[in-house]
Amino acid sequence: SRSSAASDVYKRQIPNVFSMCLTPDNGGSLDLGFIDNNKFSGVINWTPIEVKRWYNMYLLDVKVAGQSIGVPRYLYWTTNDVIGTFIDSGTSIILFNPFAYQAISQLFSTKYSYLPGIPHGVLFGAAGGGCISDDEMSNNITRFPDLQFEFPNYDGFGNFTVSVPASSYFIHFNNQWCLGLGFAASVGTVLGDLFIQNFYVIHDKENSRVGLAQITKC
Repeated sequence: SRSSAASDVYKRQIPNVFSMCLTPDNGGSLDLGFIDNNKFSGVINWTPIEVKRWYNMYLLDVKVAGQSIGVPRYLYWTTNDVIGTFIDSGTSIILFNPFAYQAISQLFSTKYSYLPGIPHGVLFGAAGGGCISDDEMSNNITRFPDLQFEFPNYDGFGNFTVSVPASSYFIHFNNQWCLGLGFAASVGTVLGDLFIQNFYVIHDKENSRVGLAQITKC
């Protein structure tokens, strides 16, 4: 019978590892059973898996330009009614739980009210993900702060932080810049395509860990 990737993993013919990367415009790639060292630079930051079914991760904090949004970390983790934090290539944007999203919105309103779309809740509206025009954005995209996500190291010693720039958490189309951040009930954080496109992502179920490395090509 014809073999499949799933059956090969089950039969231990290939390691229970898959790696992926995405680009903003040209799709991505999926590496089954191995890590492609040509697609990233620097070290791989490994973090433990919280729940294997979804490859959930222990997100510790979300920061805006280094400042914590101040949400208790348990809101990012898996509980009876929350599926926690995980990387999902089937989600286009970055989704937060409603409390985290509100905290991010409040921090932007307080510290970055001089940026276009921040006053009057244009970008951080009640439904999330508002848009402004090219003319309104002008050359301000580089003035928007990075978002940082902090995770524990797999070895149990210390934490690491990865950054997502504004050029990634905004979506540019039809002469508009739309905020690629939203919220949903019953999730910790869903790290969708806008997050993934910055990293080479490794799901290592064999060792119960997820790896993130700075992408160089995909």
